[in-house]
Amino acid sequence: MVDLKPQLSSYSRVSYLRELHGDLPGAIDAMRMAVSAGGPQRENTAWARVHLGNLLINSRDYGSAQREYEAALTDFPNYSHAFAGLGNLRIAQGRERDALDLYKRVVQTMRLPAYRIVLADLYEALGQHELANREYALIQEIERFNRANGKDTEPEIILFAADHADQTEIGEVLASARRQFERQPNVKMADALAWCLYKAHQSGSAKTAVQQALALGTADPLMLYHAGMIHLSLGEREKARAYLTRALAINRHFSIRHAAEAIHVLESLSSADVAN
Repeated sequence: MVDLKPQLSSYSRVSYLRELHGDLPGAIDAMRMAVSAGGPQRENTAWARVHLGNLLINSRDYGSAQREYEAALTDFPNYSHAFAGLGNLRIAQGRERDALDLYKRVVQTMRLPAYRIVLADLYEALGQHELANREYALIQEIERFNRANGKDTEPEIILFAADHADQTEIGEVLASARRQFERQPNVKMADALAWCLYKAHQSGSAKTAVQQALALGTADPLMLYHAGMIHLSLGEREKARAYLTRALAINRHFSIRHAAEAIHVLESLSSADVAN
């Protein structure tokens, strides 16, 4: 495809494939080529810049990520995905209040559930519990509607449901994740299924699923965190330590909800080893 039509769409696909295989520098190079190639509409180039910015965050090149998001907004003013990218950059920098302002702006114009989840977690982290609960309730309503009607559900919503379900509901969430994985057997859905299995205290099956999720070498810090916690639940401390260390090395603020726990667990593992 690249040989026949070296353009934004082909370069961006190369970038995504390299990212799936854990080749972050290669993914960045390919997405830079996609940006340089441009697209028939300014939004296409802005989209590529946002994805390049997201890759740069995970390579800890925050200055370049900032420039890409700002360039996207210059190319395509008020582009909600670019504001979300800036929000993610502020989270990575530990600037949660700035991230909240950006995500509030995003959700005003683009009410994607994945963005609402980040907004809700920011509200919760900053002590604005009533606003967080309002957003959580709305997301739960969307998830339950999708589950009851057999609709496709984004991996982010499945992960949200697993994190918020109690033991009376986790079985239904798990069943929904299984159905979704059968329809879309990709690494993101394998990771979502693994986390649901972990939350349902089926750690052996969760380990199998998370190994599928990471089979290509994908260096997603949230997926690595899930792997670490699953291995820890099975008593595999060294593997847990390795996965959690990798997750935090990529992005110490990879998740508003889970990064602090990853740090705490890793410190606990190190303390226990010193004591022994």
